Amino acid sequence: TGGSTTTVAFKDDTTQEAVRQLMVDFGETDAVVQNFGDNTFFIRTKELDEGRKNALLDLMESRLSPSGVELLSFDLVSPVVARKIVVNGFWMVLAAAVGIFLFIWWAFRNVPSPYRYGLAAIVALVHDTLIVVGIFAILGEVAEIEVNSMFLFALLTVIGYSVNDTIVVFDRLRENVVLYPNRSFA
Repeated sequence: TGGSTTTVAFKDDTTQEAVRQLMVDFGETDAVVQNFGDNTFFIRTKELDEGRKNALLDLMESRLSPSGVELLSFDLVSPVVARKIVVNGFWMVLAAAVGIFLFIWWAFRNVPSPYRYGLAAIVALVHDTLIVVGIFAILGEVAEIEVNSMFLFALLTVIGYSVNDTIVVFDRLRENVVLYPNRSFA
């Protein structure tokens, strides 16, 4: 959806509930506040301009931490950029899946029905990916865990390991099918 992300460190002790209440008082009722420990908080809001950002920091300092507030990071993401990232990510994953399917089909061409190995690898990849996405979708609702670019990197890692493990198992199957052509898979 886009918006602003702010990471702040308070010099004085404060709680997540106090920061949430401050955000409501500031007019950002939909703000997401996450505690990173040591009085460091990650706050996601609708898009803030420079004036509102400074007003928010001043309000935090006056109400929650008179000793000071340190702005660790402030980022803006427009909805257009966020949408482009999702669309481009979808097309890249689709292209990678087709590439994996074609590679496995070619690599297992000496085995009966090599396209089945490619399809099975894609099914395993989708299964592993959906498990991770599903868990984080539930955690997003229950624990307000945010999905960001680091999550995408982790998801790509899961996809890579899924494909690697599938190819290792299928390679062992291919070896046994060639050595023992009359034996059943069981």
